[in-house]
Amino acid sequence: MTELNLDPQALVDAARGIDAVIGELGELGTAGTSQAGRGFSQLSLSGLQVGHTELKDAFDEFCDRWSWGVRALVQDGQRLSEALALNAGTMHDLDEYVAASFRGVAVDLVGDPRLSDEAAESMTWGQLADSADDADWSSDSFSAAYDESSDTWQDVIDDPGPLGPLGGVPGLATLAAGDR
Repeated sequence: MTELNLDPQALVDAARGIDAVIGELGELGTAGTSQAGRGFSQLSLSGLQVGHTELKDAFDEFCDRWSWGVRALVQDGQRLSEALALNAGTMHDLDEYVAASFRGVAVDLVGDPRLSDEAAESMTWGQLADSADDADWSSDSFSAAYDESSDTWQDVIDDPGPLGPLGGVPGLATLAAGDR
């Protein structure tokens, strides 16, 4: 399995770097047109300025090819920069989602059951571990939790909702009622 260690900030930095390079292209050609890969054809010289017609034609062709090359590079760079920035945001969101999922599992397994989701999100991992020390691990607490979950199951059985008993899964309501 391939392990991917990718820092979202590195993607943002790469996107900014590409944008800076594209910005530097503004120094080339004529103002305002070089970033689009244009303006280099305006650098053409007359035959008198160059001194030879073939040299003028070669320079004109160079400027034309340069324009198209810069234009293609700028467009590719802009697409790459946008994709990097988008992926940086996606990676950040995914990291946040995974961290929240693990935090939720940790709270559910060993955390204080009285913690709200908002309170758990604001706590560090160390604080979450410490909150487990404050939880009530007595048999009375487990008995109360069992009674609460039994009541919840009964509520689901009694009020099946629009999809029928337990979301329309045949026999599940009967099975759940039989566990009582």
